[in-house]
Amino acid sequence: MINNAGSVKTPVPDIMEDWNNKLTTAAEKGDIEALKLSLQNGAEIDYQNVGGWTALMLAAREGYLEICRLLIDTGCKIDITGGGGETALMLAAMTGHLEICKLLIDTGCKIDITEKMDGYTALHLAAQYGHLQTTRCLVEQGGASPLVKSHKEQLNATKWAKHVADIIKR
Repeated sequence: MINNAGSVKTPVPDIMEDWNNKLTTAAEKGDIEALKLSLQNGAEIDYQNVGGWTALMLAAREGYLEICRLLIDTGCKIDITGGGGETALMLAAMTGHLEICKLLIDTGCKIDITEKMDGYTALHLAAQYGHLQTTRCLVEQGGASPLVKSHKEQLNATKWAKHVADIIKR
């Protein structure tokens, strides 16, 4: 770019965007000190990356319980949906991070949000990926309805849970 004086103008990077990206990277990698530094420097706690995922969603998917606690204690929104409609609870359930699911439930997250593509809930995902304890937690502690049907396969979570239980018995 050339300014009015005719010299080349170097674009200044958006400093906030840089701290926001550092925040989500720190959450995904489990770097709690970098995450704290990003927040101290003004990163938006609910910033959504290119895929629409927040730091909480990334930490939940990767299983970083302490980072999830810190983000929640600092005031992040727990039910933000990503680009595909997924939530932090769905990502924790899909990857079998039971303690993070418990934390999110205890914090008051919505249990039966459905993602956009297949209409799956956290319960569908926990059952589909074989996480029996997480499946139980979502029903018993979270009150997830095993009768919510996905719009893709029209299978309800009870059938998924039975499938998981059958696999574990083998």
